[in-house]
Amino acid sequence: MDNDKVKDILLKKWEKKELANFYIIKNIEHSKDFSISWINNFLSQIYPNAKSNHPDILFLHPSEGKNYKTSDFNNFNTFISFKHFEFPWRFIIIQDAELIGEMLSNKLLKIIEAPPERTTIFYLYNSSRKLIPTIQSRGIDLFLSNHSSMTIFKELNTVSDIILWAKDNVHSTENEAYQLSPDVFEAFFNFLEHESLLPQLLNSLKKNKQDQKILSKILIDIESQKKSSYTLKSTFLQAVKWFEESLLFNNSCEERFLKLFYFTKRFCDEH
Repeated sequence: MDNDKVKDILLKKWEKKELANFYIIKNIEHSKDFSISWINNFLSQIYPNAKSNHPDILFLHPSEGKNYKTSDFNNFNTFISFKHFEFPWRFIIIQDAELIGEMLSNKLLKIIEAPPERTTIFYLYNSSRKLIPTIQSRGIDLFLSNHSSMTIFKELNTVSDIILWAKDNVHSTENEAYQLSPDVFEAFFNFLEHESLLPQLLNSLKKNKQDQKILSKILIDIESQKKSSYTLKSTFLQAVKWFEESLLFNNSCEERFLKLFYFTKRFCDEH
């Protein structure tokens, strides 16, 4: 899909009141201007007559052009404390999100997990540096490009959708975030086709911690793109939190991944 296609999908989700809480827009060429232009175009199609300073749309940027400071989020805190002014859906666009430090990111985590009703947060991320895991795991990645038509966003409704999405994105030279070693790559697709082969996938994961990190990100992104109930999403979020906590206690690979793998196909199979 090209950049316009992913925008069209978001517009349809907005029409159905199905927008997610948190999206991370990543420009492949790290072009700040392109990302801002894309999000402005998206917003103009939702609210054609809205002014740039409309009370239901908030743009944030670091005051000094360097790293964000706590005071840079004063408007953010005020914005979320008030109800909708006019529009049925509110938007917060955080520019230069790569300039938010870890301490400040952790302070934002609770709001990102559960922003006010009918409010969507966009991170405009223009760097090759990885987001901290606690933030990354809560968002849906949208990959945009000035020149390429590559993006990894798609609504997944069936197991077949997951398999097609994975074939398009996992182990792709265009997206280094989804590079798996050959044995884990093969075992992962075997599991998608046949759930009984999960033990072989878990066994292959034991050998490489980097594969474990990448595959956890893949599973989270798959789940983020499914159309499922709030209850199911909340249950999966608890599984993600357990996964993160288990890393601190050095739990076995099987213990960390079982819940994530359980949800990978179960949500889709309920449709």
